[in-house]
Amino acid sequence: EETAIALQEAYPQIKEIIEVPHNLENGATMPEVSAYLSAGDGMDAIMLPLPIETEPIQFLAENHQPKVAPHYGLFRALWRSGYRRFTMESHGGTKYIEIPALLDAYIDRHKGERCFIVGNGPSLNKIDMSLIKDEITMGSNRCYHGYEQWGFEFTYWGLLDRLQVEEYGPEYEANIPAATPKFYPFDYVGLLDFENSCPINMNWNYLPPYGFSGSPDELRLGFTVTNMMIQIATIMGCNPIYLIGCDHNYKINLDKKKAKRIGTENAQIWTADDAKEPTHFTEKYTAGPGEKKKFIPPRPERMDEAFDVAQKWCKKHGFQVLNATPGTGLKSFPLVDYNDLFDAKEARPVNPKPAIHLLPEENYPSWAQYPRDLSERMHQRIECAERGAPLLENDGKIAALKDIHKGKTAWLLGNGPSVRPEDLERLNGQVVFGCNRLYLAYKNMKFRPTYLCSTDEQMIDDFGQEMINKHPGKVLFTSNTPPKLKGDFVWFHMGSRTPLVFSDNAYDFIMPGGGTLITALQIGFHMGITRFFIYGMDHNFSFKKDDKAEHYKSAIGDSNHFIKDYRSGKAWGPPVLWQVEGALLSAQVFLQQYGGWIKNATHGGKLEVLERIAFDDALNMPREE
Repeated sequence: EETAIALQEAYPQIKEIIEVPHNLENGATMPEVSAYLSAGDGMDAIMLPLPIETEPIQFLAENHQPKVAPHYGLFRALWRSGYRRFTMESHGGTKYIEIPALLDAYIDRHKGERCFIVGNGPSLNKIDMSLIKDEITMGSNRCYHGYEQWGFEFTYWGLLDRLQVEEYGPEYEANIPAATPKFYPFDYVGLLDFENSCPINMNWNYLPPYGFSGSPDELRLGFTVTNMMIQIATIMGCNPIYLIGCDHNYKINLDKKKAKRIGTENAQIWTADDAKEPTHFTEKYTAGPGEKKKFIPPRPERMDEAFDVAQKWCKKHGFQVLNATPGTGLKSFPLVDYNDLFDAKEARPVNPKPAIHLLPEENYPSWAQYPRDLSERMHQRIECAERGAPLLENDGKIAALKDIHKGKTAWLLGNGPSVRPEDLERLNGQVVFGCNRLYLAYKNMKFRPTYLCSTDEQMIDDFGQEMINKHPGKVLFTSNTPPKLKGDFVWFHMGSRTPLVFSDNAYDFIMPGGGTLITALQIGFHMGITRFFIYGMDHNFSFKKDDKAEHYKSAIGDSNHFIKDYRSGKAWGPPVLWQVEGALLSAQVFLQQYGGWIKNATHGGKLEVLERIAFDDALNMPREE
């Protein structure tokens, strides 16, 4: 408590102190703390006076890393409350961590679908890997050495071995495709720097009796990454689970002296020189460049015991784990013939390929960037997204918003001079779409809109990153190409047609209609909303025009909003008022087909194409149909 009070005195921006127990388990918090975090009331960030110790990195002598594993419960509680970016301050400097996903996000993602967990044994050279190109696949370690030969990348990737993490982390960071979701121990969240990462809470107990977990709370040590991936597959709901490349035959000459080469006395090491036979599907797996790769020797007896426990757990809980590895030495699971799993006469559903993150424009697939509503791939994207297995990560985000507010009434907020902050405070609890730089007013009020939106490409270029950083809820961008911004946001592809054709397919395109609130109407419809109030849309602008500048930078002036210095002196694109009016009328006609409407609750202003309603009367109307 004394530390917290001292922090608040030293940093005036700390608004409130709340007590968070240090011994959080399974991500649980006290109810009042959890509710406070979820509300995000008035907070841009949370500062925790949490002493995080350092611990030595076992296989890198004289190196240390933050000891974060004991605090997994706290990180998980914050993640569940919507926080994704974390900063750790210590005498060693500042460490920025981004955690886009924890195992909670993958519960039942592939329920009832089969998957293939791929070991890296030499038996992979005996089977036709192209047969699993369109399956859900889970690889590990240096599986990427086979991607070029096989012609595809695995859906998921995992890493467990401490030596591999600590000594070869940069190698994995450079070679695992950015789009691939990556599972690795939470202990190393401060050491590894992956996109699409999912750090997992590992129970490192290596003494019998061994365990197996189908819960995201923690995974149990099984002495091999394959066991870890089986646990993840059960959390995802995969069934059946097939194993390939799990040769489980180890013919290695061990040399205890090699332990000294990496500065530790409690781990033996082997390299390719110690193997009597090929150990992996390619020599590249154990080769340099330079010194040959080092490995901790396998412990087949412990692995077998842990696999027996896994089979017992899976059988009890209705999961089939089947070993399709030719010549395997692993006998814990029933054996099946790999080729028998693929019946050419049977039309099998095509499972999605790896989710594609919001990539730079030059890497974004052209068919996904400019899809058309009637295209086959567009329908495939929608189908996959709405069954929880999106081809594109962004499609999954759009799918998560589908009908989320079905039957509710929403408010669309402009930022005109007529806006009264006291009115906004009365909108707490409503579904509200704010726009552009509304976050500049957050310091003067407790109100926060449910969503912060922008369709103004100049605004996104100039202030998009601020929107993501400052707004505690979801940020929605509509533009021609995905913004090159960091953080969590949802991107909608902007169409182009005048007069407005109201979009009923948010995966394909959202029509601009001359303003951010027009796109918010279409996104709201995707969320199941058909009734809207507009507030703060004065529809009246004063500015100086630079005739020599391009349209998006031809206006100069900063007196058109209730927020001071709204444009920060930057040039902007003036709205085309007749286009906005036509778009609103088109949207009104479209929504009326579904029993919906748009009403204007703005104080004054010059928008007269919609039915007027007093702000107080609008507030007194039912929130739901």
